[in-house]
Amino acid sequence: MNMYHVAGPNEYLAIRGLGIKDMKLCKKAYVLPLFQKCTHIYIAPVTCAFRVEAKSVENLPFIMTASFEMCPRADDKTMLLLYAKLVCPYKKLSIPNCPAYNRVYMIVEREIRAIASSVTMEKFFKDSKVFKENVVYNIQLQLNQFGLVIYNAIFEQDLDVHKTGIENSSLASKKDESKRANDCDKKIKSTSTSNKNKKHKAVYFPDDESDDDIMYLGFIGGIAI
Repeated sequence: MNMYHVAGPNEYLAIRGLGIKDMKLCKKAYVLPLFQKCTHIYIAPVTCAFRVEAKSVENLPFIMTASFEMCPRADDKTMLLLYAKLVCPYKKLSIPNCPAYNRVYMIVEREIRAIASSVTMEKFFKDSKVFKENVVYNIQLQLNQFGLVIYNAIFEQDLDVHKTGIENSSLASKKDESKRANDCDKKIKSTSTSNKNKKHKAVYFPDDESDDDIMYLGFIGGIAI
């Protein structure tokens, strides 16, 4: 018995089986239940989040969460076919732990780790925009084989000093140097204040020839009177 299928507004029918050489994409079709399989492929943009652990060139670890909004180009049947082959037999890419999601995750993880391992943590802080642009560019090159296009990307990084060991990096060293410099300035000011107070302290020596028991001589650090 034939079954008639109709795709939704943001869907395509991906049909495989008897009489079809590879895969057929269409909006509506009759499907032979026993000899053909039909999957409704969702082609609207979906957001996939990936959490990747990476290390810088100094071997300092950090965690990056990357969220990509992506979908196939609806006006390109070749791209749609590549995407349909990726997600079948699932409906869409954003289903966690499905084979399509895992394949994209492996690409994202590999590219982030590769780029991170070639930059220092200091450069990562200063040129984070360049780092992210390089990541998106390299990932897009890999996703072309699946007909996917990245329309938006958001990155968040966990760079906790105590958790990732960044305290050994040059940035943390500069922070320590600044702290030591501040401590040194405080000591200098404290010593200067102490010396200033000492300058106003009178010194007395006994003198048997004077009428008084003591005679005022001057100030330490000043001119004796």
